[in-house]
Amino acid sequence: MQYYNVHSHMFTMNNAPQKFLHLYLPGILANAIDKITNVQAGSVAVQKLLKTFGGNGGNRYASFLKIGKSTDQLEVFKTLAAQYPDDTSFKFVGLTMDM
Repeated sequence: MQYYNVHSHMFTMNNAPQKFLHLYLPGILANAIDKITNVQAGSVAVQKLLKTFGGNGGNRYASFLKIGKSTDQLEVFKTLAAQYPDDTSFKFVGLTMDM
C-alpha cells in the first residue's frame, strides 16, 4: 500500500514576503532577528534561545526557523523526506511557493 503526503510546503524565508516577520513582531525586533539569523551562527543561537525560553511554542518556532533558513527548497524537501525512512511507501507532492 502506498501513502501520499499531499500537503508539504516547500519554501524558505527567501520565498516569504518581504518584512514577513513584521506581521508577528514589533519592527525593531523583526529587523534584528532577520539580520541575526541571516548567518548560520545567529540562526543557531536564536533557535537555542527559542527552545530554552520560548515556552510551549519555542520548539515549534525553532523548527520553523531552522527550515525557513534552509539554503533552498530542495534542502527543505530533503529534510522532509529524511523523516520517512522507507522511501518505497511514500510519495510527496511539493507545494513550492514564492509569495
